[in-house]
Amino acid sequence: MLGKILSVVLVLIILSAISALIYSAAVPPVTERFTELYVLNSEGKTDNYPKILAVGQEAKVIIGIVNLEHETISYRLEVKLNGMSSNVAAPLILNQAQKWQETITFKPTESGDGQKVEFRLFKSGESQVYRSVYILVDVK
Repeated sequence: MLGKILSVVLVLIILSAISALIYSAAVPPVTERFTELYVLNSEGKTDNYPKILAVGQEAKVIIGIVNLEHETISYRLEVKLNGMSSNVAAPLILNQAQKWQETITFKPTESGDGQKVEFRLFKSGESQVYRSVYILVDVK
């Protein structure tokens, strides 16, 4: 009698362990939540960004956003050249793991070295910058 009870308990333990293993494999844990923001040159590479421009010369870069927040997010992308807004893309609504990648243009309006071209990403309804990347250009 005691042997049968122990056998039933052992079978239940084994079934519970197998169930837990199957569940953990089928439902992966939620990992870190973040958004990727990156800048590429016009050929889609991570080097040779526009570095030297003339006043009024249009420059192109590719901006990419990848939503890894585990929920649908609405974003707004703002381009600033020396602190002045020059281009805005909104709303950008991305589902989990969805990627947005587009060519963005900007034109410097004044000369000077080391001008900061900043790409600022905001989450919907927030006034604080969520992510930002930048490149520096010399304008002749």
